[in-house]
Amino acid sequence: MQKIQPEREQADYDAWAAPEEEARRAIDLAHRFLSAIEALFA
Repeated sequence: MQKIQPEREQADYDAWAAPEEEARRAIDLAHRFLSAIEALFA
């Protein structure tokens, strides 16, 4: 998650387009994070 933090912070201030592969990795990471949280509450 720390790897994409600079991009997240930049997005707060500037419009920019993430490279597709980088965006897909961030989305995959978010899905895995949410799945782990859901498993904790199951």
